[in-house]
Amino acid sequence: YAECKPEEKAQRIKGLKERLDPRSTLAFVGNSEGPKQGFDAADVGIKINGIACCSQLPQADIVIMENSTSPIPALIR
Repeated sequence: YAECKPEEKAQRIKGLKERLDPRSTLAFVGNSEGPKQGFDAADVGIKINGIACCSQLPQADIVIMENSTSPIPALIR
């Protein structure tokens, strides 16, 4: 879901988690402007463009330094 307010993203994530198998893992991917609520609501938080958001790195479980989602498939494998 795109263009949601931060609290809406957290609500959508919680709704998705309720529909998933309990053994599944839900990841939230955001950039340096990504809402903290989204990272907190997901099982795994992935922040892209980490070079631009050093002060917000503790919010994420995984930080991709470049401004690209291309490393995510390798992380999942």
